Amino acid sequence: MKKLALFCIFGTACICMFTAIAQTPETPVKNNRELAKLFPSNVATILENSCFQCHTGASRNADAKKELNFSEWDKYSVIKKVGKLKEICETTSKEEMPPQKFLNKFPHKKLSDEQVSVLCNWVKTESQNLVKGLH
Repeated sequence: MKKLALFCIFGTACICMFTAIAQTPETPVKNNRELAKLFPSNVATILENSCFQCHTGASRNADAKKELNFSEWDKYSVIKKVGKLKEICETTSKEEMPPQKFLNKFPHKKLSDEQVSVLCNWVKTESQNLVKGLH
């Protein structure tokens, strides 16, 4: 009888513990203004206008968030940041980002050649600074 009582108490404690863990809220998602502070102002303006809608924790686009989530940027390793920076320049230069499906709804969010240049120049500088920080 004692073993059954102990088993029930232990089982109840485990259920309570797992329920508490499951109900713990995720880290609050940074709003776009908070995220923008992580980047130079000229870059932040571009990201806010054409990228944050899909690539932040607040987005409902799970695939875009999985690929690049600016809400997690400060948690990315240096290696991951450098890789993502390279992808930002490549995909915007090839006009793969923002994607055409998005631009069909929001044509004003298309990046100009000048904006792509700003992003790619930032990518180069930021990548070099990140790599220097490893030494």
